[in-house]
Amino acid sequence: DRSAWDYVKDEIILRILANKEPNEAIRIWSAGCASGEEAYTISMMVAEVVGIDQFRERVKIYATDIDEEALGQARQAIYLQKDLTGLSSEQIEQFFEKIDTHYTFRKDLRRCVIFGRHDLLQDAPISKIDLLVCRNTLMYFNAEAQSRILARFHFALRDSGFLFLGKAEMLLTHAHTFTPTDLKCRVFAKVPKLNLRDRLLIMAQTGNEEAANHLSSLVRLRELAFDSGPCARIIIDTNGLLALANERARFLFNLTSRDVGRPLQDLEISYRPIELRSCIEQAYSEKQPVNIRDIEWQMASGDIIFINIQVCPLLDPNNQALGISINFMDVTRYKNLQED
Repeated sequence: DRSAWDYVKDEIILRILANKEPNEAIRIWSAGCASGEEAYTISMMVAEVVGIDQFRERVKIYATDIDEEALGQARQAIYLQKDLTGLSSEQIEQFFEKIDTHYTFRKDLRRCVIFGRHDLLQDAPISKIDLLVCRNTLMYFNAEAQSRILARFHFALRDSGFLFLGKAEMLLTHAHTFTPTDLKCRVFAKVPKLNLRDRLLIMAQTGNEEAANHLSSLVRLRELAFDSGPCARIIIDTNGLLALANERARFLFNLTSRDVGRPLQDLEISYRPIELRSCIEQAYSEKQPVNIRDIEWQMASGDIIFINIQVCPLLDPNNQALGISINFMDVTRYKNLQED
């Protein structure tokens, strides 16, 4: 898979170096390293970019696998001629020592490669990683296990870190945590700034109970703040379902917890006090708030109030709509004062 490795060498390693101080450490993790070829490939690649001396001083490569026998073979770093197919004669001469019919990876560089047993699903991830290489390993896990492993990988990487996968692996369902740098080469960049829900999910899947509990408290705090707001407010998701309704909205429009999850079109609030669906379509299309003023509404008690309605699209950082927030502001006092 020469083109993918060349891309990592020519593009990704240089990006990692650009984010580093002159003598700052470079940390790489080869997860599922098997008998070590991948870890030594990374070693050669980085050494060619930074130079042998800088490699020995700055680079640490953590190579892990669950197979102790494979790790034993990897630590020996002894390979046959056929194992070196694809390397140039210059690379073989620079990085290997020939002993009889075998080739051994250079001892001084081998010291920078640390092999250890590691269970991707059970053990804590290695931290502060600049490049995480895990090629054709995730494919052996089901979707749930992959999600747990990728959460740990996200935690392991620095904010400027990269994930390098194999040909058989994609991250199309994990766009909120990793974004493609080069999809063909299966290189992804970490998404450093996650929303609260995604951070909570990551913490839960990495087994960080204290952080998860803290984030759970923040989620509950946000829910209480939303529910106790003085302005009636409902949230409609992109499927047209009622996602949230705060206490004031439930009181004003006779909504209950059973209405959450129902299509807006099935609820009276969709057309009383005004027809909301056309306003929602306009807000989605213009990606701007739609305002309607001085709408008269008779409450269950018989009292007449006046409300201003704001239909506001909820947009993510990429300007994609996640839903609609509809706010109902009681302006009766101001309406009465205006008439007086």
